[in-house]
Amino acid sequence: THLSLKNIQLISGNDTVPIISQVNARYNLWALRHKTLEIDTLEIIDPRILLKQTNDTTWNVQQLVKPGPENEKPEPTATPEFCVLLPVFRLVNGEISVQANDSLIPRKIENLNTTLSAFWSENEQRLQLSHFSLKTLRPDFTMSQLEFLLTRTNRFISLKDFRLQTAKNQLQGNAELENDSAQKGLAAFEVSPVETKEFSFFLPDLIIAARPKIKINARMEQDSTWAVVELTDNNQQIHFQFSSDNLEDYLLDPSENELNY
Repeated sequence: THLSLKNIQLISGNDTVPIISQVNARYNLWALRHKTLEIDTLEIIDPRILLKQTNDTTWNVQQLVKPGPENEKPEPTATPEFCVLLPVFRLVNGEISVQANDSLIPRKIENLNTTLSAFWSENEQRLQLSHFSLKTLRPDFTMSQLEFLLTRTNRFISLKDFRLQTAKNQLQGNAELENDSAQKGLAAFEVSPVETKEFSFFLPDLIIAARPKIKINARMEQDSTWAVVELTDNNQQIHFQFSSDNLEDYLLDPSENELNY
């Protein structure tokens, strides 16, 4: 089954918040008999979004949804076993125009493209981001690629093949956290020779002549955390080691816990 919508507009006040040239969807209604929402393909083509911040720092998109009563709580209901399957989602050539009070917020985000697949069930969730890229203007920044495979089950959370590529820097790595009583976790990330000039728009005073390569390895077991950070540039190397027996408690409530390290 196929559905196609063209020239979608949503108006809030005097603003047309989103304008979407086309939305295409292919889906399998027969899968509902097996408690599965199966959307074979979902495409959003040429979306144009206007984000406008008012003087009280609220955004125009917040006016699209009216808040419900503050004290009203939904009655608990049994959640049926249900699966959502989305093999292909594509967002093509998106653009976001921003009118904001903060100069660090980009005035425009363009060339916004993404491709992903997703699966959701009560016992397992999986998101594979194959491609995500964008370009911002004022300040100028380019993300040429973001990709990863994120999996969550009752036993573990896994982040595999993570790679973030900007115009001048790259970060890649893997991480995993077990959900059992042992609470074991591992993480390993590597940053290619760092080009700090790329981030000068929000760190103007940061000037580093060196271009170090950074490796980070961390391990967690119950309440204990260990981490090793290595910075390498030519024949020079700096090696940091860190350990703590209460890092999680400190991060959850720093006002009540003093970090032991």
